[in-house]
Amino acid sequence: MTLAVISNSSGVNSPKGSGVGAWVLSGVSGMFKVSLWRRGETGNLTSTNPSVFRVTRSNSPVTQQTDATKAEIKRVETLELMKEARALADKNNLEDALNKAVKARNMLEDIDLKKPNSVIETLKQELDEMVKFLQSEETYKNKGRSFACCSETCHDRQRFASRGKDENIRPYATPRMDTYFEQAKEFEKDPSKPLPTAADDEKQELLADPLAGIAPSLSHYLEVAIDALKNIQRIVNQRPKV
Repeated sequence: MTLAVISNSSGVNSPKGSGVGAWVLSGVSGMFKVSLWRRGETGNLTSTNPSVFRVTRSNSPVTQQTDATKAEIKRVETLELMKEARALADKNNLEDALNKAVKARNMLEDIDLKKPNSVIETLKQELDEMVKFLQSEETYKNKGRSFACCSETCHDRQRFASRGKDENIRPYATPRMDTYFEQAKEFEKDPSKPLPTAADDEKQELLADPLAGIAPSLSHYLEVAIDALKNIQRIVNQRPKV
């Protein structure tokens, strides 16, 4: 579950539930801070640093979706079709399942983006594999179902999930996840070999990127400082001329 809290310049908070779409701030201009709250498997809420947005409304606004919005909407729509295809295949209705998968794959070609999106390109790869696995009941049972369930889990949680030997499909993979994946493979080869501790992993990450731990907070406070300076400049420019 994800909760977004939008604060406007007057200090009013507006919580919004998770889902696909946009928060429409019709007829409103000013500064907005957006924080995301996510409830983990333990039930505890964690939050991100708020992002600051300046919204200026005109008398005749033009509605336009960004590439990121288009890609996210298409990702969710595609995932639903993949789930429907998997459910049909589980009932041995491979023909209809295949049609669903092909429809989802074709739908990804219709999206109009200014530049390629990594998640959309990954979905194309996943659907190409899914179409192969839906060619027969044997291939679906041996590989297709586990592959489809893995894709669903991966995109539902927006977290990396291994596809077994297929390491080319890696949505949401992070450097830390890659490290853990390599450690798991080493452990499989030699279970007696001690694994690095969490503290060891943190030391290696710090050596690779000394600012990794503070970069998000630093970026947030720089945005706040820059916005404060802009507000001061606006006040100075609007002062009465003598």
